[in-house]
Amino acid sequence: GGTVYADSLELAQWFAERNRPPQSNLAGRLHTDSAPRTRRRWALAAAVVGLCLFAAAIAAWRIPRNSTASPPRSLAVLPFVHESGDAGSEYLAEGLPESITRDLSRLSAMQVKVVAHSVTRRANGRAHDALEAGRLLGVEAVLTGRVTQHGNNLSVSVELIHVRDSTQLWGERFDRKLSAAAALQEEIAREIAARLRIRLSEAQQAGLRRASTVNPEAHRHYLRGRYHWNRRTEGGLQLAIDYFQQAIAADPAYALAHSGLAESYAVLSYYTAVPPSECAPKAIAAARRALELDETLSEAWNALAQVEADHYWQWERAEEHFRRAISLNENNADAHHWYSEFLAALHRFDDQQRELERAALLDPLSPIIANNQGHVFYFSRRLDLAAAKYQRAIIDNPNFPNPHRDLGRVLLATGSPAEAIPPLLRAQQLGGAHTDAGLLVIAHARAGHRAQALALRDALVVRAKREYLTPYTLALASVGLGEHTRALDYLEQAAAERSMPMKWIGVEPLFDPIRDQPRFQALLRQMRLP
Repeated sequence: GGTVYADSLELAQWFAERNRPPQSNLAGRLHTDSAPRTRRRWALAAAVVGLCLFAAAIAAWRIPRNSTASPPRSLAVLPFVHESGDAGSEYLAEGLPESITRDLSRLSAMQVKVVAHSVTRRANGRAHDALEAGRLLGVEAVLTGRVTQHGNNLSVSVELIHVRDSTQLWGERFDRKLSAAAALQEEIAREIAARLRIRLSEAQQAGLRRASTVNPEAHRHYLRGRYHWNRRTEGGLQLAIDYFQQAIAADPAYALAHSGLAESYAVLSYYTAVPPSECAPKAIAAARRALELDETLSEAWNALAQVEADHYWQWERAEEHFRRAISLNENNADAHHWYSEFLAALHRFDDQQRELERAALLDPLSPIIANNQGHVFYFSRRLDLAAAKYQRAIIDNPNFPNPHRDLGRVLLATGSPAEAIPPLLRAQQLGGAHTDAGLLVIAHARAGHRAQALALRDALVVRAKREYLTPYTLALASVGLGEHTRALDYLEQAAAERSMPMKWIGVEPLFDPIRDQPRFQALLRQMRLP
């Protein structure tokens, strides 16, 4: 082996000597032979650098999608597109996103602004596409979806989109049984929370798990109830109550169904001819039952507070419960709005304005919130500013009856009864509240049309014998006719019935002609109003 190795080494040395170039030509050969290799090396290096730069550019372009980018701080869950073609399952396209909105709103607290579902419904109707709806709502992200039901099978496709640059933050398709709709809702809410980096406490995670295990039949009835509750019509509220009761029958421990029932009864006497003696106790009972089952439900605290203020004048307790509702869900626009009405009754106008402004930020397209910003000025006797707010509300929502009515009220309070008649008539044509009829009596009486005012008042008296009509309406009519004793009789009757509009008597300018009467002052003391 050693001999072979030595022979091989000698052969290698001989080969090296045989192929060594002449010394005089070495520099030239180095230059000419290495140039092509050098160019190839530089070309290769440039290609590598280019690829790196290209990769960096791609990474920069993808930053909105990357987990290191700042997540959106505001979100709207738009109504889903209903693709089943079956009207009987249309409630899913609205009920699922509303439930997801509620879950996210409760989970995010102050971390992310979640726009109320009532707002997204209005924006969706005005916008051509999801991005335009997002810009209209002033949010950074929108969740869109499509829902299809075939028998017991449910298919839901969702997409979370950044409004600024239209990038997709997340998207997925879920195929589930209809009975798993509640679990699907929880799954989507949890996924969005993760994408928005919402920190969930153990209690919040436990709440999501509870929500996903609700009785499927009860959940379907609940979604149908919410679908009709959102219509805010007499027929819609009655259907909502029926569905919420069916949900409770299927699952007596379903807290959200009890809460929906409480919210329906809390506003029923405003939209329908149902006396408060019938609906107020039911609202209180339903709210308390909901809170026994889940004391974290902002909506139930809000409904409880509303009824305590409107019908029982328990001002301290109602305020505590309004604040509890807001602390549990700062995104609850209804809680801020209803709390503002409570504050107006107590002459706390600065606080009222603050809560209305907060409600308007959360629900910028709400006709009633936009209109009620005029109440701050009307009740505090800044009537020019009130008129401007109501006129703006009419321009923005010409078919909404409330601003027409309230502009008429301002004109009555400023001594322009003839000018008040057209907007008050328009409010009636648009289906305003049944309490509005007394205002028209005031307008005709003060405009010198006494015979017409008396005829309108007599028609109200006949109507009150046929169906429930709050005596508050008849009290307004009597003040307009100068029948002050009769007006006080009606107000005392309204107080005995716990009529909802009675909370306004301390701030309503139209009652100024009888404000100094001992009986009127006694009513304020009875109701513990300023």
